[in-house]
Amino acid sequence: MTRHMRILCVGAGGPVRDYLANAFIEASHSVSLVDDERDAAYIAFTETFDAVILLDPHATPRLATLFRTKTFVDIVIAIANWTDADHRAAMLRAGADACFDRRFSFAELMAVFDALARRRVPDRAAGIGTQAHPERRDRLDAARRCLVLDMDGDPARARTLALSHGEYLLLECLMRKPGAVASYAELLHYAFHRTDADRRTLTYTISRLRKRLAELGSRSTIAAVSGIGYRIDLAS
Repeated sequence: MTRHMRILCVGAGGPVRDYLANAFIEASHSVSLVDDERDAAYIAFTETFDAVILLDPHATPRLATLFRTKTFVDIVIAIANWTDADHRAAMLRAGADACFDRRFSFAELMAVFDALARRRVPDRAAGIGTQAHPERRDRLDAARRCLVLDMDGDPARARTLALSHGEYLLLECLMRKPGAVASYAELLHYAFHRTDADRRTLTYTISRLRKRLAELGSRSTIAAVSGIGYRIDLAS
């Protein structure tokens, strides 16, 4: 994939789910695992995901319809031991983008993800932070893993801020909902889920980002909300 993605994997623990989780993490994506439909519905309504993978026994048309119509998930993939073509057709009609057998190729799965991501959200990775507020220019560039800083709306004066992996993910989490508060737990899970990070790591990274933004002259600010988390106010 060409950009970091948050992926929700729904299914009982086992070799397939464990393999997928490890493979996605190795590819630098964030993965959340849930065991049942109730937990899946709750987390999908309360957090933001780019894709969901439905595994047996939860690869059902009802759940595919739920994710397609009631959440903002871009991609829905089902992986199961299909009984026949009618079963797969029912999943596709219900909202799944693709159906794979349990003997799937991970390389093929990634190719399908890339194709669907290009078709569904061609501007999302190149401009997170600009969709809801088009007048705002500070935006993330996934291809270069940097923040592009607006300088009074003059493209010729725009600057770029190279980011570490953790810095990029923190800003991506905050910039998905400018002005809204992201909790400490959400930020830690999103940006540092593969490490033993704690609040001190988060505080240090935020402090470093604030300093670097100020040094480059960005008017975007990261504000602390006492006892809850942080929010970003983008330059406009």
